[in-house]
Amino acid sequence: MKLDRIIALLFLVLVSTRVFADHDPPNILLIVADDLGYTDLGSFGSEIPTPTLDTLAYEGIRLTNFHTGRACQQTRAMLMSGRGVSSVIQRNPPRPDGERAHQLRFDVATIPELLRDAGYRTYMAGKWDLGISSDAAPVARGFDRSFSLLEASSSHFREYFWDQKSYYQEDTRPLRLNDLPSDFYSTRAYTDKMLEYLRAHDGPEPWFGYVAYTAPHWPLQVPDEWLDRHVGHYDAGYDVL
Repeated sequence: MKLDRIIALLFLVLVSTRVFADHDPPNILLIVADDLGYTDLGSFGSEIPTPTLDTLAYEGIRLTNFHTGRACQQTRAMLMSGRGVSSVIQRNPPRPDGERAHQLRFDVATIPELLRDAGYRTYMAGKWDLGISSDAAPVARGFDRSFSLLEASSSHFREYFWDQKSYYQEDTRPLRLNDLPSDFYSTRAYTDKMLEYLRAHDGPEPWFGYVAYTAPHWPLQVPDEWLDRHVGHYDAGYDVL
């Protein structure tokens, strides 16, 4: 699915769970938001408070002239490979050799592949959108563990599985409706899954975590308790905020 735009944030946060010597490699957490507008964060002028993300921005580096590809796959291909948009297979016309559109080229090394070769353990949770075949899925492109939405977008709730088709996958296992909790919500699920992987990480190796949220991409859905916090916020109109 082609997106009008995606601003892939943007926070490359170097974190550590213990004290490392100067020569030890850091743990790396890469967080991506899907279709997030420039002023959708409080640190860039949003009227809706985003205190946790604002703290990351204020204590880190804000890239105010940073640009991404205008479509989802382009941005993710560049982000995972460090290459230009030629690294993602063009969608039209179909390639005669059978390669699918919207997937990362197989002759391009990915960040998780390079980091794993350098001794990292690699984990992913969230939207992939760089290929749905078994040889293009996250675990085939460098991730040791992954919980991924393989395609471009979906409902943020569990009803996406109403027809039992599988677009979510954990490692190499396709997921079905009953594999997810009844209160499944994408943002919470991706966060919990990444925390699960990191808590199970018990070796001396550093880790690379990639959390690719589908929010705030359409459809605009949140649990009721999150929505209730902001009811009435815009009732008087944007001009009075």
